[in-house]
Amino acid sequence: MKRLLLLLLLFAFTKGYSQADCKKWVFEKYDIVTDVKMRQTKDIILATNNKKESLGISCVKNRYNTMIFVDAGNICIDDGDAVHFLFRDGTRASIYNDDSFNCNGSFLRRIKSFEREEEEFLFLSSKEINIMRLETKTKSIEVKLTEKQSLMFMNSVKCLFDDWKLE
Repeated sequence: MKRLLLLLLLFAFTKGYSQADCKKWVFEKYDIVTDVKMRQTKDIILATNNKKESLGISCVKNRYNTMIFVDAGNICIDDGDAVHFLFRDGTRASIYNDDSFNCNGSFLRRIKSFEREEEEFLFLSSKEINIMRLETKTKSIEVKLTEKQSLMFMNSVKCLFDDWKLE
């Protein structure tokens, strides 16, 4: 009940988008074999200041999990590596890689539905990201989001949790 109230309040006071926007930012897939429907935000590609490196970020939600994907190109990422967020209001948050060691730049944070952590994930739908930094054991990549990118990501995460029917 507390979670439902939190979600209702979040959407009532922060909805700055329409169903048409959600259709631009989020797509829905249905797997007929597993009978699982999922929603995924479109990738947002962010370049570093030197334009030599980039990070991509997207989110997926189905009835079992909420997942955050970060694509960092061809660098090695290990279990426990982190992505840190600095929001425009000065607050911070971090997520940690759940995926196994890989050298294809794949970072994954998986949150099982109905866990307390899913509420923390909703933090990404209520604040604009200013800076996002991927930190691995050997490398750090930092990107500064434009206001447009920040709003698009925040609102696309809201769309993941919304009840709209996406076609």
